[in-house]
Amino acid sequence: MIKDIENIRELAKSITPKTPVERDMINKIIETAVTLKHGLSYMENKLSHTENLLSEALDIMDNVHLYDTDLFREISAHLYGEEE
Repeated sequence: MIKDIENIRELAKSITPKTPVERDMINKIIETAVTLKHGLSYMENKLSHTENLLSEALDIMDNVHLYDTDLFREISAHLYGEEE
């Protein structure tokens, strides 16, 4: 998805505006694409960090024999796509 956003940004940069309104619209598209790219990167990093924390929590729960709990099964299903 980040590549798609980057492609939109590059396409907008390649357009030669014919009027000030077109120039403003193209600049807005470029700004929006940059904002979306940064927001998506931030969300991907947060999701990765959250998944790492859940994985660590699952390991701890397993080590202290909490693998027979609903919470353990929910985390496991989320991380590994297992049936709940």
